[in-house]
Amino acid sequence: MAKRQPPTSAFSDDAQEPSRRASRRVGARRKRHAKKRARDEAEASDLEDIEITPDDRARMPHLLPDVSDETLKLVREELGYLPTHLRGIAAWDERGRPAVLQLYPLGISQSYKRRKRQRHTGDSAEPFPTMLWLASKAIGVEVARLEYQGAVARLEKELQASEEQIKAEQRAAHQHYARVRWEMVSDKDRALCEARGWTERIRDTGVAGMKDFDNVKCLHAHYAHFLALEDGSLFSDAGEEVRVRNHVGAWVDLALKDQRRAHDEASRRARDEDPADPKSGNDGHEKAEQVPGAKGAKTIDAAGMPGRAPGDAPTGSS
Repeated sequence: MAKRQPPTSAFSDDAQEPSRRASRRVGARRKRHAKKRARDEAEASDLEDIEITPDDRARMPHLLPDVSDETLKLVREELGYLPTHLRGIAAWDERGRPAVLQLYPLGISQSYKRRKRQRHTGDSAEPFPTMLWLASKAIGVEVARLEYQGAVARLEKELQASEEQIKAEQRAAHQHYARVRWEMVSDKDRALCEARGWTERIRDTGVAGMKDFDNVKCLHAHYAHFLALEDGSLFSDAGEEVRVRNHVGAWVDLALKDQRRAHDEASRRARDEDPADPKSGNDGHEKAEQVPGAKGAKTIDAAGMPGRAPGDAPTGSS
């Protein structure tokens, strides 16, 4: 009779080996992505050194012809790369730099899985419902600070407690987002969406692919929509009577203004109470902290403004 083996403990080495292998894979993938981001940022660190070639434009088949090389240089300086499904600029910041990008709803992925699928299907397209992308690194870090402070849950409660008119206008903003996104899809790609079951995801979902229009998802996406609406470039109907307004994005805008005022006030108090001392290296700012989950090594000081992590090379957008 075979001898019974004792049950394996959940804390034994054999039981934990699969999770360890998964952790090693995740760690290796993060290192590869970090190296790629560092390489892209190094290549795009100096605007004068950035060159836009015909091959770069060829990799962006949906790019509008009026997007200049200078604009593409600014995009690459902000992101470190050029999105393959870039279509145009939806909003600009006060410095004349791209703040929001308009992206084609079908992305061209460069990932291993998509390249593998391309060998079998002949294309590497995938649905990308986030039509508007916040390109400004400085603004992105500020919004990340709000999300880290729990603004997503707070704004969702505020939306659900709002008057019915506010809720209706927010739903209309989602519907406007979906309509503009579907209008830019070509007939050929609409047939592709129908064949692969992507039609509902591209045609009917709202901001950042949301299905429930009474909830709040990514503040970056809502704020990008708000900025694009304020810029006025997303009104495809000249006779549109009711102005579309993303209320969640507007609340984010107010929160950012409060955050900047708090930063200015904190800086003023710091200068009054403890003036900068060149010998000590004190510049009058409060100690900076890194935002968990934020991309890159960006930091935000105690008043909520973007700073620079130790060792970061200075860039024009920081």
